[in-house]
Amino acid sequence: MILGMDVSHGSPGHSDIPSIAAVVSSRQWPLISRYRATVHTHSPKVEMIDSLFKKVSDKKDQRIIRELLLDFYVSSGKRKPDQIIIFRSVSLMM
Repeated sequence: MILGMDVSHGSPGHSDIPSIAAVVSSRQWPLISRYRATVHTHSPKVEMIDSLFKKVSDKKDQRIIRELLLDFYVSSGKRKPDQIIIFRSVSLMM
């Protein structure tokens, strides 16, 4: 399974505008060129994606990673990924 993640921020000087967090993942093994995308609003000007996990209990999570893993599992004929490769774009603000 391949994941790609990035956060896009508003224009400089507009610290009240939410950032946008996007995550894409391959969704059907072995056709890794088929992807699913998720987009969420995010805390302004923060690079750390805060909506990847949301623990509900010891066995439950309700956020992006769980959603994408379930989609991979269903679309790949109930196959779990053997490996997960993550590409993360980070822009450092100076």
